[in-house]
Amino acid sequence: MIEEIPENSTLLVIGPPGVGKLGWILDVATRTLNRNENVVFVTLDLHPDEVRTSLLDFGAESDHINNGNLILIDGYSAVLALESQTPQENGVLRVSSLSSIGELSELISSSVDELGKPTRILFYSLSSLFLYNSVHNLAKFFKTLSSRIRTEYGFGAFILQQGVHEDDVVSLFTSLVDGVIQLRFNDLLEREWRVHHMKGVPTSPEWESFEFNKYGLKSNPRETRMAAYLLDYEFRGKKKGVAGQ
Repeated sequence: MIEEIPENSTLLVIGPPGVGKLGWILDVATRTLNRNENVVFVTLDLHPDEVRTSLLDFGAESDHINNGNLILIDGYSAVLALESQTPQENGVLRVSSLSSIGELSELISSSVDELGKPTRILFYSLSSLFLYNSVHNLAKFFKTLSSRIRTEYGFGAFILQQGVHEDDVVSLFTSLVDGVIQLRFNDLLEREWRVHHMKGVPTSPEWESFEFNKYGLKSNPRETRMAAYLLDYEFRGKKKGVAGQ
């Protein structure tokens, strides 16, 4: 469906609840960590402990999770007012409020500085920030962050919930990224995906089915994970081998 993903690019991943957006981004994180590469995982909808457990379930090696390849930026605790009730964990940075997008930007920047460049920025989910910030302010934050990812950080993927934003808002944020991946349920409630567009790369409008198995995401009919098909590239731009092909 897609030949290659450009370096220093940003993706928006859009789909309805339950279709597999979280699984998609966890699979990307797992593959990145297991290549001994760096991940900043911004979690606004899951507790950091749940993220770590899910990464282990997806096959991430514990050494990479616990020993310096991963930093979790925790906005979930701010939503539930948990930050004063639980001690700060190693590898976790907390946002005091989801309305403090300047603070969030600083935490992402300091995390990349700590891990080293390049680093993949994975964001679950962008939609939660709309509850605490105006579209105008959030678009400015997103545009600035996307620009820094392209010029400095390396790669970014952002989850956007389908059906909770106005069409013009979705169009605005779509215009600020290099590519869009769409996930959906078909009429038989089977999961499907496609690359809607990717800057500088030929894509197909065809939908392709995918499913979850114990190895993560499997895209049919090819025996390979969907995230690997899209994103299994070293930062220097050479494609790595994909198991099962």
